Amino acid sequence: MIPYYHSNLPVTFLNSHSFEFGTVTFSSYVLRLIPKIAYKYVIFNSSQSILYIFNNYLYNAFFFLCKHFNTRLNYIVDINASDYPDKQRRFLVSYQFSSSLFQYNLRIKTWVGELEFLSSLTSIYPGANWYEREIWDLFGIHFKGHADLRRILTDYGFEGYPLRKDFPLSGYYELRYHENQKRIVYQGIKLTQEFRYFDLLSPWEQIKEFKLSELYAPYSPKNKPLHITDLLPQSFIK
Repeated sequence: MIPYYHSNLPVTFLNSHSFEFGTVTFSSYVLRLIPKIAYKYVIFNSSQSILYIFNNYLYNAFFFLCKHFNTRLNYIVDINASDYPDKQRRFLVSYQFSSSLFQYNLRIKTWVGELEFLSSLTSIYPGANWYEREIWDLFGIHFKGHADLRRILTDYGFEGYPLRKDFPLSGYYELRYHENQKRIVYQGIKLTQEFRYFDLLSPWEQIKEFKLSELYAPYSPKNKPLHITDLLPQSFIK
């Protein structure tokens, strides 16, 4: 059960038109409904806010905000994720909700670790089905309670999660049509050259050491090719 009392939750106002905390608004009302499961709240304007909650209270918070008569967040707009490998909980999952009754948008964000899971929202919002499958396919975030959690964008035999920061850009396998076997085959990635480090910031730095005398050395003074420096005044040539 979610407690119904107000706590000292940090609130960030991002413009001068935001509401005072004591006024009766949708944003402040949500804070009073779920104070213990939220740890940060950002108010953009009168129709958009961001709420940061703990991932273990995710399902309870969404069920409450969807079914409560004074919130009625009955429409899920989008679910997306971001990867921050340097953090202890590397994935930031963002849920975008909308209330068709109150014309209000609420974005809820939560952090989740690589070995943790999130509760599936398909029982509350059936439209979250493909969103959760996409995040599982690209980031490898598991959604507990999802009835059909399988890949949706990549092939079923795909290895790894392509939107993770530690996933190689070339991948592990390539898919191509085999002319002799007359079918689609998988094969390992073969790079044409090994990875190399360059000491210079740019390969064109070598031009600074170029000398015109070395270019014209094979030519006699009479047959020397015309250069742009021959056409410029001497004051421009250093």
